Amino acid sequence: MHVQKSCDPISFIRKGVNMPKLSQKSKDSIWSLFNKNFSVRDISKSLSIPKSSVHRCLKQMNLKCNNRAGRKKILTTHDVTFAVTQLSSNKADTVEKLTKTLSQTKGIKVSRQTLARELHNAGMRATVKKKKPAISAKNRKERLAFAKSHKDWTVEDWKRVVFSDETKINRFGSDGKKWSWRRDIEPLQPRSVKATVKGGGGSLMIWGCVTSQGVGYIAEIEGIMDQNLYLEILEGELADTIEYYEIEAEKMIFMQDNDPKHTAKKVQNYLKDQEFKVMNWPAQSPDLNPIENCWSYLKSKIYAHDKPANGLHELWERVEIEWEAISQDYLTKLYESMPKRMQACIRSKGYWTKY
Repeated sequence: MHVQKSCDPISFIRKGVNMPKLSQKSKDSIWSLFNKNFSVRDISKSLSIPKSSVHRCLKQMNLKCNNRAGRKKILTTHDVTFAVTQLSSNKADTVEKLTKTLSQTKGIKVSRQTLARELHNAGMRATVKKKKPAISAKNRKERLAFAKSHKDWTVEDWKRVVFSDETKINRFGSDGKKWSWRRDIEPLQPRSVKATVKGGGGSLMIWGCVTSQGVGYIAEIEGIMDQNLYLEILEGELADTIEYYEIEAEKMIFMQDNDPKHTAKKVQNYLKDQEFKVMNWPAQSPDLNPIENCWSYLKSKIYAHDKPANGLHELWERVEIEWEAISQDYLTKLYESMPKRMQACIRSKGYWTKY
C-alpha cells in the first residue's frame, strides 16, 4: 500500500508561495484605516487581509507600524531638529513662538503640548532664566580680551591679586525666591511663608577684600558711598590688610570694578601714588571675581541662623564673625579657579560663565 508523504515545511518555504498582490483599493483602505488610528491587527481583521500584507504595505509607504493603535506623527525627525535649532539659536525662546514659526515656515499645525513633548524627547527642558549682568557687545569684547590676555597666568600669578567689592546684606535674608513643599489642600503654614517687615527690616552695605592668605578687613558703609568715603576705605581697610599680611606692595595687584566712585579723579590720583598696580578690570564681570563667591558663602552662613538678627548692630556682629571664619583653604580653591575662569570666558566667547 502506497502512503503519500506530507510536504516538508522547510521545502515549502524555500519553494515560496505566490502571495496575492494587493489592489490599489486595498492599499487605499489600509492607508485610510491607519490614519484613523486602527492597529495592524484591526486593519487585517476589518479588510480580511493577512497582517503580514498590511505590514508590508505600510512599510512600502514608509510608515512605521506596530501592533498598537496610533496615528502618524505630526512632526518628523527633521521638524524636531528644526525646532531644537530655533530654540538653541534664540530665534524662538518659547514653545508658543515656536508653534507659530512652524506654522508660518513649514505649514505645520501642532499644539503646544505635542511640541513640548517632542522637545522633551529630544532632550530639551524648560528652565527658569538665570539672572546675569547684561553684557553688551562692548562688554563682551572687553571680557574676551581680558581673558585672553590672562589665559597664561598661573595660580601663583593670581595670588598676587587682592580682590575687592561691595555687597548688600539684608537683615531678613535674600531678596531672591525661597521654596517650600506643601499639599494643595494644606493651609499656609509658617514654613511656607517668607515673612516680610514694613520697610524691609533694614540692610547693611559692606566693602571687603580678599587675599590669597586670608580675608582682608571689611568696612560698613553708612549712607551713600561716594569717592570721599571710598578713598577713606582705601587708606584705611585696604592699607591695614596689606600691612596685616605683610604683602609686598610692589608685587601686589589691586582689583576693583569700574564703579564711577572707583574711577573718580581723586581716587585715581591716590592709586597712582601707590606702589601696587591696579588691574584693568572688564565691566559686567562679577563671575570672574572670586570675592563674589565669598559674599555668597558669607550670606549663606548668616541666613542659616534660626532667627534673624535683632537689629542692624547684631547683623554687623554676625557679618564680622562669619567673615573671619572664612578659611584660607576656601580662598585657595577660589584662587586656583582663576585660570579655569579665564578659559571658561574664552570658551563662551566673552559671555557669561558658570562661576
